[in-house]
Amino acid sequence: VVEAVVTNTGDETGTETVTFDVDGESEGSQEVTLAGGESETVEFEYTTTETDPPAIDVAVSSGDETDAIDVEVRQPAAFGVAFGSQPSATPVGETLAVEVVVTNTGDETGTETVTFDVDDETKDSQEVTLPGGENETVTFEYTTTETDPPAVDVAVSSGDETVTATVTVPEEPFLAVELDPVESVIAGDELVVEGLVTNTGAETGTGTLTFAVDEETV
Repeated sequence: VVEAVVTNTGDETGTETVTFDVDGESEGSQEVTLAGGESETVEFEYTTTETDPPAIDVAVSSGDETDAIDVEVRQPAAFGVAFGSQPSATPVGETLAVEVVVTNTGDETGTETVTFDVDDETKDSQEVTLPGGENETVTFEYTTTETDPPAVDVAVSSGDETVTATVTVPEEPFLAVELDPVESVIAGDELVVEGLVTNTGAETGTGTLTFAVDEETV
């Protein structure tokens, strides 16, 4: 809102059109009639836009004079997010930790809720309050499960921006045993059993194999 005092500096009653310009563009006008020596305050309104920061030139003019000022236009709070760090892989059962840098890219102090999603499901959120131009690092954690391999998609969002990443979830090592068939053995002879042991997981693993005959470990 801009207020301007219009004064008839002459002696006779007169009428004048007073115009209101912002950055050289007309944004309104009013017709004012004043007796000689009289003054009147007129008011103009302008709604700022995203393209106006950092300042606008405001001018009020009559046919005889122009008065102009610069008005600072501050950006409202806006929150950007960026990964500070995130793992490329997290095995099943371990903690996937994500660090996120939250930045208020505006000029004003604001509060924003930052959410953490795994495979499109919200797992956590934090409320962050920052002055204009400031940033803060927040951490989110998620424990991977058996249903997560081969990978999970993680997303961190503010009201203004979202960042995403894919984290590999290797399957746990699992030793599968397949024995070669043995048709028969003569009583008193040594029984030799051979088989194939396969790690069906994605990680290196170590396991202990036991050999049992009639449910008794040999």
